[in-house]
Amino acid sequence: MTITDYHHFSERPHFEDDSGWFIGDAVVAAIAHTARDSISPLMRRAERRIAISGDLARRIGQFMPGFPVIPVRVFEAGATIHTPTKIVPPADGEVMRVLALGRPRSEKGLSTIVAVAQRAERENLPIEIISLGESSPEVATLLGSLPRVRALGAYAQKELTTIIARLKTHLAWFPFTQPETHSYALSDAVNFGLPVLVSGIGAAPERLIGRQSTWVVPFCGAGTDADSHFQWLKQLYLDRMETPALWQPVDYLPPVVERFYPDVYLEPFSKLHWSPLHLSLHRLLHS
Repeated sequence: MTITDYHHFSERPHFEDDSGWFIGDAVVAAIAHTARDSISPLMRRAERRIAISGDLARRIGQFMPGFPVIPVRVFEAGATIHTPTKIVPPADGEVMRVLALGRPRSEKGLSTIVAVAQRAERENLPIEIISLGESSPEVATLLGSLPRVRALGAYAQKELTTIIARLKTHLAWFPFTQPETHSYALSDAVNFGLPVLVSGIGAAPERLIGRQSTWVVPFCGAGTDADSHFQWLKQLYLDRMETPALWQPVDYLPPVVERFYPDVYLEPFSKLHWSPLHLSLHRLLHS
């Protein structure tokens, strides 16, 4: 059984409140304490419980003491943390183009984007936030009304390489407000070699540990997180993005099986005794 978020343990799939902010580890621990007896039989009886990050495995472990959880890395062909970063700092007098990739929603940092854009206008910080991702009409209207924001809306995945090349963005920005368990948008940014500024919550710190031109901002929570992100964007602009990389320690997390899906996932099936019909179908499908 593969677990990709927290919907088996909470009404909110990422432990977010009504505003999209993480409810906090203390609240999660309290929920876990009262919810241990209500874990579904399917979860309890599963031969394998697979979590798609170390952070996810750590959090759900509170709900299922005594039930092993295997932390794994999502396998994405072509996406690798070792893709070299491509640093092209803003030239003198050039606006720093900051790509907010993915659907702009409350749990993805919409309130932080709004606050940072408004403050950048007040303090005349020369940045342009480019929002690239499908949004509701209400959010599209909000983003369109903000200074220093260009909202481009939805995109086709196959066109993303061309779009990013055309935009000439200097930095990808992920102001997550709840513990993201993976984030394919983050994978895209990494795969394109973009420098990354990201909230230090969820799976992002463990995925980016050791990556150059990457700044993992300690998560502060509602009220102060926008200020922290603004200060980092300002610093990166003033330093022409030569600020040393900042990572977050992840040695408290359970070790992740990096190549679980290509190397280990199908092992139980290899032990099965296949009938001639099954073998014929298998050869046909894989020929």
